[in-house]
Amino acid sequence: MNCELRYVEINLKVGCKNACKYCPQDVYLKNYAGSTKEMRLDDFKRMLVNIPTTYALQFAGKSEPFLNNDFPDMIIYAKSLGYKVILFTTFVGFTEEIANKLCEANVQIDEAHYHIFNGPSFDAKEFAKKKSLFLRKINPVWSSTLIVSNPVGLAGNLFSIEPNSGTMKSICYRAYNNSIDVDGSIYFCC
Repeated sequence: MNCELRYVEINLKVGCKNACKYCPQDVYLKNYAGSTKEMRLDDFKRMLVNIPTTYALQFAGKSEPFLNNDFPDMIIYAKSLGYKVILFTTFVGFTEEIANKLCEANVQIDEAHYHIFNGPSFDAKEFAKKKSLFLRKINPVWSSTLIVSNPVGLAGNLFSIEPNSGTMKSICYRAYNNSIDVDGSIYFCC
């Protein structure tokens, strides 16, 4: 990941069936106050009016992007406007139909990070099959496989308070980029 790149992280869905052990889905679901549970394409289009194309769009956040039915159309639309697209995916929800749609639209993903997650629903064979399909059809400019073994979790522990100073110190490069939630709420980092 290019730490100098300016980007906006976008969460597309409330709730994620992956149940990664380090992801605070229970905290997120308990505290999410919005009525919108999934970002729609029309809302995404309205949101992009306020985001310069000099910022990349990072689809990651609090759930798997492919669990949102409008996600392929969001990528196609964003790329047609000239945005760079960064994708973090576990491939849960990714199908051959989606791969074909993105391929036919000639979509180029700028960065793709394939996330091998630590959760009860992880299936290594299915992951390998979908990753192969993704690479064959989409062929991102740059990609990596992320194996999370000693994660730094979310929901508060990405920051520490310096003793006796009251100064918040980030241990996460993402602290300098915003995160947009499903309902359009904007958060500092994650």
